[in-house]
Amino acid sequence: MSVDKYDVEAIFSKSNTRGSFHVIDLQTEMMRLTHILKPDWVIYTDPDLYYTYEGTIREEIEKAEYNGYNQISTMCWGALNTGEEMKLPLRKHFFWGVPWKPITRLSKYNSSLFANGDNLFINNPIVYESNGITINYGGCKTAIDQDEKLNRINKARKQGQRAGIGVHYAKYQAKGYLWDQKELQDLRKVELLKKLIDS
Repeated sequence: MSVDKYDVEAIFSKSNTRGSFHVIDLQTEMMRLTHILKPDWVIYTDPDLYYTYEGTIREEIEKAEYNGYNQISTMCWGALNTGEEMKLPLRKHFFWGVPWKPITRLSKYNSSLFANGDNLFINNPIVYESNGITINYGGCKTAIDQDEKLNRINKARKQGQRAGIGVHYAKYQAKGYLWDQKELQDLRKVELLKKLIDS
């Protein structure tokens, strides 16, 4: 069913998190909208998260579905700030990072779909482990932006969000939100990330 058949603004009520970064509330609202739209596949992303594959994201989904898979897992990398000036687009200005963990954020839709933490879940998953890469540029933000987000995470905990969500932000704060390039890998030397950077 096509999204353009709906007034998405009317459906999506902009969940009120009361000034906090309450992931569970946000994901609950996201899933509410998803179950109204019932798309063929769901791509769970963020403003500072990119996907990169040998082909297009559509081709990766079609390949997975053709071979009987209903979810796609990719290795997630984190780009980090080594003293660069904050400029957009992020992929053109931040070139250092580390692989983090595989995440499953592409899923065929069914009524059992839900989001938890960094992943999408369904009943009876058949997960395609893609050679693609997901990269998150959230660690590149300024110290002011990072401190503000950490304050919003702490506020969400006081509202009942479980303590494990966002724990890495406190670790980032302890480092002053800055990394030494010697700790990291040059993203330009990773083929699929270079493709993204050059796009």
